[in-house]
Amino acid sequence: MELKAASRTEERGTERVTTVTVTNPGKTIAFAVRLLVKKGPDGDEVLPVLWEDNYFPLLPGESRRITASYSASDLGGAAPVVAVDGWNVKP
Repeated sequence: MELKAASRTEERGTERVTTVTVTNPGKTIAFAVRLLVKKGPDGDEVLPVLWEDNYFPLLPGESRRITASYSASDLGGAAPVVAVDGWNVKP
């Protein structure tokens, strides 16, 4: 199953705050949905990240807005890119 995700990132001093809206357009529940912030499209995962929620279920047709906070220096100069993963979710 594929989920749809849209994100935006704001600068707050030395921190970055990324807000992700993830939607399940499918007809089955998505289990253990995990959001990641990466250092560019092919980069490593940014760590540490304080997520508002993670590893959550998403019902068919449901959308959720989740916020992540992290240090701008952990991006290593790259642009933040959000990836979506899950138990039955295609990356």
